[in-house]
Amino acid sequence: MSLPEKKDDARYQQIAQLIALFESGCTAEAQYEAKRLIEIWPQDAECWRNYAFIVTRNGDDQTKQVLQQALIFNPDDVHLLRQLSRELVGQGNLKDAEIYLARAVNVARQSPEILFEYASLQFKLHNFEKALASFLQLIRISPRVLDAYLGAISCQLKLRNRDAALEICLSGIEQMPDCAPLYLQRADLLMQQIEFAAAIIDYKRAIAFGEKSETCYLNLGVALKNCGEFSESLVFLKLATDGLLNYLSLHSQGLDRTRRIPTQKNLESHWAKLVLQSLKGRFAKHQIDWCLMAGTLLGIYRDGGFIRGDKDIDIAMPFEIDRGILVDILCQDGEFVVQSYYAKKWQQHAKYSLTIKHRASDICVDIFFLEPVSETCFLMGIDHPGQAILSQLSRFDFAYFAWQDEMWPVPGNVERYLLETYGNSWREPNPFYDTIISHPCRIAASIPVVLCYGYAHLYACLSNQKWKHALAYAGQLLQRREDELLNKIAAQCRVWDE
Repeated sequence: MSLPEKKDDARYQQIAQLIALFESGCTAEAQYEAKRLIEIWPQDAECWRNYAFIVTRNGDDQTKQVLQQALIFNPDDVHLLRQLSRELVGQGNLKDAEIYLARAVNVARQSPEILFEYASLQFKLHNFEKALASFLQLIRISPRVLDAYLGAISCQLKLRNRDAALEICLSGIEQMPDCAPLYLQRADLLMQQIEFAAAIIDYKRAIAFGEKSETCYLNLGVALKNCGEFSESLVFLKLATDGLLNYLSLHSQGLDRTRRIPTQKNLESHWAKLVLQSLKGRFAKHQIDWCLMAGTLLGIYRDGGFIRGDKDIDIAMPFEIDRGILVDILCQDGEFVVQSYYAKKWQQHAKYSLTIKHRASDICVDIFFLEPVSETCFLMGIDHPGQAILSQLSRFDFAYFAWQDEMWPVPGNVERYLLETYGNSWREPNPFYDTIISHPCRIAASIPVVLCYGYAHLYACLSNQKWKHALAYAGQLLQRREDELLNKIAAQCRVWDE
C-alpha cells in the first residue's frame, strides 16, 4: 500500500487512515473504506492500487476484476501485474497470466523474484526453452539461488539435454559447494547414465551436507549394490526402509493411495501368446534350441496359462549360442528391441541373461543361458553389474509339452525343474513368491546381492502401500537372514492390511 506525495490535503489524510485501519487488522473495514475512496476519486491511481492490495489480501471474489481495473491507472505497477498473474494461474488461465507476468518482467528486468515466477510459469506452459532462458538469466543475476539451478536442470531434462543438466549441476556446486540438493540432483543424473561409482560419491556428499531423505539412502544403496558393495548397500537400504516405515506409521491415518514407484504392468494373455509364437517361429527357422522357463513354464504347466500378475515371459537356451547372432535374429526387423536397465555398458556381452522387449505390446522377454558346470548341473541366472544372481540346477535335455493345441519346448523333467526352482509348494499358487529372493538352489556367492535386491523391492512395496506384498517380501527375506527390522515391518503390515 502507498500514500500520495502531497501530505496537506483531505485525500492524503483519508488514505493514511485507510492504511492504518488495514494495518491494525481491520481488513474488512479497510476494504469497505477503500471502495468508498474509489467512489470519491474514481480516476485516482493510488486509490485503485490500495483497493487492489486490500482485496487481494482478503481473497475477495472480485480480485481479478479489481486488479484489472487498477492496472488501467497503474499500467507498469509490478506488484499489480504479479498479483493478477498469480490470480489467473490460480484460476487455471496460464496463457493470460503469461501476458501480465511478461509485462512485469519488462518493467523489472533485474528482479530475481519476477524472473523466477516467469520461468516457472513458462515451465508449466511446457515452454521449456523460454523457461530455461529465464532460469539462466536469473542465475546470472543471482548465482546463489538454488531453485534457479533446479529449474534450469528440469528444463534441460525436459529438452533431453542430460549432459547440459549435469553442467548446470556443476556450475551450481561451484557457487554453493555445500549444497546438498545439487549433489543429490547430480547423483540422480549420474545414476541414469549408469555412472554408479560417481553417483555414490555425490550421494555421500549430499548426506554429509544434510540430506537425510529415504530416497537418497535408497538410491545410494542401489548404486552401491550395482558396484558390488553389498554390505554397505544393505546398510543404506535398511536405513531407507526403516525411515519409510516410520513415516508411514506416523501418517497411517491419512495415507494416500498414490503409488510413488512405477511398477511394470501385468501380461496380457493375448499379446503374450502372440509374442511366444513369434519367438517359436524365429527359433524354428534358425534351428535354435530353447524352452519355456521360470514363471512362464510354471503357469503353462501347472495352470494351463499365464500366471495372473506375471509381468514378463521367461525362456532359456543353451549357453554356447552366439549372443550377437541371437540379437540379430530377434531384433533385425524391429519387432523386438534389446532392453536393459543397465544399458549396453553391461549387456553388450550378456553372459547369463538377455532381455528383449516386444515393441507392439511392451512385453519383456527374459532369455536365460544355461551354463553347464558339470555333467549333472547347470548355472542359470541374471547378469548384474555387481554380481551375477545365479542358481545351480540339475541338467536337463529339452522335451515337448502340449499347450493350446501346440507343442512347446520345456525342460525334459519339468517337475524336477519346478521343484528345484519353487520348492515343495510349487503346485500351490503363490502370487507373492519372488524367485530371486527365495530360489532354493541359489548359490552362496549370490546371496549378498539377493538380500540387497530384496530390501530394495520391500521398500517399493511399502512405498506403494501394497501391504500383502510387503509382508510376503519380509517373510521371504527372513528365510535368508534374521532381522528385527523385517519383523517390525511384518507386524506393521499385518495391522495395515486388516
